[in-house]
Amino acid sequence: MVASVTAYAASSVPCGSNCSSQTRTCSDGTLSNSYTKSSCSMETCTLSASLSANPTSGNSPLNDVDLTATAGGSQIGTINYTFIVIVLIRELILLLDMQLNLME
Repeated sequence: MVASVTAYAASSVPCGSNCSSQTRTCSDGTLSNSYTKSSCSMETCTLSASLSANPTSGNSPLNDVDLTATAGGSQIGTINYTFIVIVLIRELILLLDMQLNLME
């Protein structure tokens, strides 16, 4: 009787990697191949993104603002980021505040 089992090179692999496996067969008391792990899983992939402005405040209209995007994490492959920048004008905020006060 010949028995076989799937064995893995590592118990975990980095995000986006594949587990390498072998079939190990026991025949006449001899075990084939060399992988020793009974299971394998992929580590969790992470992804982060942020957007910062310099300067962050000032009188309207706020000109010459530098936007800096930062991305990080362990995710691999093509990743598309979309940043939506909302600019609120101080006068618009005051107008909305006045309208809300009139409605109360």
